[in-house]
Amino acid sequence: MNALNMMIFPLVFCSIIMGISSIGNARTTGKITAGAMIFFLCTTALASLAGLIIPRLIHLGEGVKFEMATSDIQATEMTSILDTIKNLIPSNPVAAFANGNMLQVLVFAVIVGFTLIAIGEKGKALLNVIDSCNEVCLKVISTVMYFTPIGVFCTIVPVVEANGTETIISLATQLIILYAAFFGFA
Repeated sequence: MNALNMMIFPLVFCSIIMGISSIGNARTTGKITAGAMIFFLCTTALASLAGLIIPRLIHLGEGVKFEMATSDIQATEMTSILDTIKNLIPSNPVAAFANGNMLQVLVFAVIVGFTLIAIGEKGKALLNVIDSCNEVCLKVISTVMYFTPIGVFCTIVPVVEANGTETIISLATQLIILYAAFFGFA
């Protein structure tokens, strides 16, 4: 998981810049971005709705008991929408990466992408570096994905040990239902 987490921010940053710059026109990019946002919001709403309705219809997880591990993750306090909008633009992009603030990283990537379009030929060198970084990120992630089944197995073993083999049967049933829901949603 650490190896995947290590690559998330650089991959998202480089991919967004490459996506914006590959279109090559700020007006066209804006139209595509608006359409993508509408599509993203609609599909997210449908997926959330399906995720709320399907488990309730089939009584998913009824009678299943898990021993949960403790976590030191704390929920952050909800700020106002105005504060959220003000905090979208990072005062320090390096801190946005270091602190794991994905919204600020996304906004910074969009700003860099549109700026590279605006400066044209002078930005080609940086664009080539970002393209190379994107390829490196993709290669690292594809390599890590080869080892993911081992990590998943090592994560599941303590759950089975603590909860018994009937947990695996319950999880397998839920996984089949999950894949059926994915297929139906697709």
